[in-house]
Amino acid sequence: MVAMAETDRPAVVATYEGVPGNPVRLSETLWSRLPTEGDEGARSLLRGRPDLVMAVACRGDASDVDTVEDLERWN
Repeated sequence: MVAMAETDRPAVVATYEGVPGNPVRLSETLWSRLPTEGDEGARSLLRGRPDLVMAVACRGDASDVDTVEDLERWN
């Protein structure tokens, strides 16, 4: 994984086979730009400002496990 100190970009995003996924690390300098409504999270910011993003290729997949039900489906 790339440390934030290794890039001047305020966002670092894991990618799996070229597709952005989790985890995402955001510098505090971006927090005020995040949406406060809806379920977009940082996606809209990151899509709209690719110049702020460093992509890091990762092995595996981007499965996102947020609930017990997600975990049961994944297992």
